[in-house]
Amino acid sequence: MPAIYAAVLTMILCVADLASSSIPFDVPSGAYKMAASTSFVATAWLAGAKQTLYGKILLAGLIFSWWGDYFLIGGSQGRFLAGLVSFFLAHVAYCAAYYVRGTDMYLTASTGAVLILPALFLGPWIWPGVPVELRVPVVAYLIVISAMVALAVGTWGQPGSVLIIAGALLF
Repeated sequence: MPAIYAAVLTMILCVADLASSSIPFDVPSGAYKMAASTSFVATAWLAGAKQTLYGKILLAGLIFSWWGDYFLIGGSQGRFLAGLVSFFLAHVAYCAAYYVRGTDMYLTASTGAVLILPALFLGPWIWPGVPVELRVPVVAYLIVISAMVALAVGTWGQPGSVLIIAGALLF
């Protein structure tokens, strides 16, 4: 039952984080983001993530995401790159978790092929704003997040797959 409370707290903190970016609050920048990130990790822990290989890998991804959020608070290029690397590693972990859980590889490959289309449109749109030294990491990140979404869709038909797919798409 504590995992339910942690999940509700996570939702509240996510809403507070979104609201704080558009409504001026007297809260230090990133406080809600880090509280929500911490709550994601706590929710997974309380839900028993440590009990299965899938859960352990997913928990590792959430911890990498926590670091990604931390590094993205602040505006330096070095912090941005550290955040990008952290989120890259998180998405590698999510890919591994979905694979370990079980994926339909035909559905995964088909989804991956479809995801090439948005990348073809997104790339030219963001490319001019990406500093030359960050282009390789940004492309790698786009590839791994697309792979993560494809593998999430590949879990279709298994228990919890709707939530996995929704989580992947919302990321």
